[in-house]
Amino acid sequence: MHKASDDFKSTAYPRIFDTERILHKPLHLMRPFLNDSDSQDAAAWQTLQQTAHLAQTLLEKIPSAGGSFGSIHGDLHQGNCHFHSTEAEDRPQFFDFSNAGIGWRVYDLSGFFCL
Repeated sequence: MHKASDDFKSTAYPRIFDTERILHKPLHLMRPFLNDSDSQDAAAWQTLQQTAHLAQTLLEKIPSAGGSFGSIHGDLHQGNCHFHSTEAEDRPQFFDFSNAGIGWRVYDLSGFFCL
């Protein structure tokens, strides 16, 4: 899917899957659900922040060009993929591209393999 979309150019304003979208915004949205006076919540928040910092450090090492960055599905999980079996192979069929955008392709892979 990623290789096939290398030359794809959208006329729509692309969704950019950068560290703000995939790390910082989700953290901001989770924050109200954690109680500062609860020690477990405080520890969870610290762990989330440390994990996001580590993830950002790792993502910044991935090139933002070439085969590792480009058009992505944006919501790739096993519910948005079916395997079509032929005599020779199982071929994936992807659908629901409503969250597609531009970003690190490892983002798609991590979502697909986490379920």
